[in-house]
Amino acid sequence: MSLLSVIKGDVDAINDALSELLGRVDEQKAHVNAENQAYTDFIGNQYYYYPKGAELVSRTLTEAKKAFVIPGESIDPQIQATTTKLEALKAEAATARAKEILQESCKDSYDAEGHVVKGITSRLSDLQLEANALKAMATDSTANYNAYQKLKENFDGQKIDIWNYTYGSGYYAREDYSTHYGFVSAFDAVRTRINQKTDGTNADYYRGLLAYPDGVHFKEREAIKQAIEDAYKAGKAWTGSLEYSYNSYKYEPVLNKEIVRRMTDLSNVLKMIPKQAYDDCTNYKTQVYELNLKQEL
Repeated sequence: MSLLSVIKGDVDAINDALSELLGRVDEQKAHVNAENQAYTDFIGNQYYYYPKGAELVSRTLTEAKKAFVIPGESIDPQIQATTTKLEALKAEAATARAKEILQESCKDSYDAEGHVVKGITSRLSDLQLEANALKAMATDSTANYNAYQKLKENFDGQKIDIWNYTYGSGYYAREDYSTHYGFVSAFDAVRTRINQKTDGTNADYYRGLLAYPDGVHFKEREAIKQAIEDAYKAGKAWTGSLEYSYNSYKYEPVLNKEIVRRMTDLSNVLKMIPKQAYDDCTNYKTQVYELNLKQEL
């Protein structure tokens, strides 16, 4: 073999070795880049307005904390529990990245018995579900509390018109009302009107409708008050829906419709009790007067 042939063979061998080495280098670079990308995707904070991965979990937990606004109560322990699991998973991902096994660690696997062993990606998804659930719970709890406060506010301050008298007659007859706020005030006003409009003739019956503890309207008033408390405890002070309020210029919880209806119905009943008592008294006096006339004849 000539010297030139030997040299050419050596050069070819060197080139083959270099090509193999460069290929391995490219493979390693691609692996490192993929590992870095996997970690970037896991952390998920590369785009501020479009978080994902661990960053999305963290922001969701922050939103949950802000959404929970109930005096004297807190969801900090639940948020901290999920945060602790998230920090542990972030540490595990960082370790796997340092060992260049993050991509593999992100995948689910199976144990010797064939059970699924969740990888980092699946466990991160589970934490996102936890964070979403906490946010939903915080949002709903606050809406329920706000609705509860509004129902109590309405009970204590609902505008209720109470009949005073009728003026005019026939087509021109008009009713006059005085405005009171809250059921306690309205009850007091109705009792006063009953006394004024009946001269005591049939006052006991109508006052009895309002009397503690067995008056039918008193019992309904107290039942509504208890229904508000029960609804709050059951998470039913609101309907589960929001609607835009032009008073607060924001979306507010829709109040429990059954309780609102009962308060409206009781308000309407109270409104006209004095007139019913007055009409009853007037009819009674008219009947007595007519009976006396017949007896005199």
